[in-house]
Formats: sequence, structure tokens, C-alpha cells
Amino acid sequence: MSIFYISVYAIKILLVIISILSIVLFRRGDRVQKLISLYIIGALIIEVTSRILINNGKENLFLLNLLTVFQFVIFSHFFQEIFKNKNLKKMVKNIIYIVLVFLIIQYTLDYSLFFSYNPVGCLFTMTPIIIYSLLTIFKTILVKRLSKYSLFVFGLLMYMSSSLIVFLSSNLLVGLKFNQFTFIYTLNNIAYIIFLILIIINIWKLFNLKPTKF
Repeated sequence: MSIFYISVYAIKILLVIISILSIVLFRRGDRVQKLISLYIIGALIIEVTSRILINNGKENLFLLNLLTVFQFVIFSHFFQEIFKNKNLKKMVKNIIYIVLVFLIIQYTLDYSLFFSYNPVGCLFTMTPIIIYSLLTIFKTILVKRLSKYSLFVFGLLMYMSSSLIVFLSSNLLVGLKFNQFTFIYTLNNIAYIIFLILIIINIWKLFNLKPTKF
């Protein structure tokens, strides 16, 4: 079995593990932790649905577009919660509306985009999350103190940056040989696996640390 398929199965297993942890600890978590739990459960549902569609010979690209929007909304609310600065909170809120309106207009004008790769949509949904992650990490460096969500943010930055590069170059990837194609996606999968592992570590630490906020 190739590393690519191993990484795919590893992601599925980790999503199941974290989903179980999230459900068990849901009531004990704060609003931010509940957002992370909702993301994991949502990602697992999309992953399972994608596999069912593939097994039945049906297209599943629309799920990728659905996932990017879902991630954008959840992670934006995550940063809106952990940001202490009111102007940053307001900025995140406004960007949510702007991006969602843009996507609605984009898909209304060209509905077929929803069923194919949408690099522009990925750019608009992932770039803000990367910027929020960088701002949070920069804040961590300045105060020289990790917050209880630092591991999550580090992993999120790695995963989002990797995914954005892959999705923006999707048209170029089509012309690659299968082994080259799987190699690039394997790297992205590894970034996602690291992100998921950091989430598990973060969940463990969350219930052993006092709540803190930036």
C-alpha cells in the first residue's frame, strides 16, 4: 500500500477518534472548543459522504467546495472568539459577510463552478484564515506565551497553507502523471494529519489548563 493511501486511511481514523472525543467532551468544552468539535464532526460527515459517492461512481467535487465554505465559516468564528481586540473581531465578522456574498454571486452567475474546482473560491475562503493564524502566532511571539489554542492555530496554518497551494494549482495538477499527482496530495494529507494530531493534543491539554484568551 502506498504512502498516499496510508495517509488517506490515517485521516479517516483520526477524524473518527477526534469526533468521538468531541462528542464525549462536548458539554465540558467552551464555545471555542465546541466550534472545533463541530468542524471535526462536519469534516467527518463530508469525508464519509465523499467516499460513498466515489464508491457509487458519482462526482464528489462539490463536497470540496462545500468543505472550503464550511471551514471558512467555522474557523472565522473561531478567531472571532479568541481575538481580544474589538476591531479584529469586527473585521472578521465583516469579512465573513463579504466572502459569503461574493461566493453567492459567483455561484449564481456560474452554477457549474460548484461542481468543479474553484480556485478563486478557495483563495477567498482560505486566505483570511491564513492571515488570522499569522496574526495569532505573531501575538504569541510578542507576548512570549502560548495560549491554550496555540497548537491548534499552528496546525491550522500549516494545513491551510498547504491546501491553498494545492487547490490554486489544481489546473496544473491535472496534467501530471499519477505518481506525481499522488505525491503532491500526499504532502497535503500529511499536513492535515499533523493538524489532526495537534487537535488531539490540544483537546487533551484543554481539559488540564485554565481557560485563557488572547
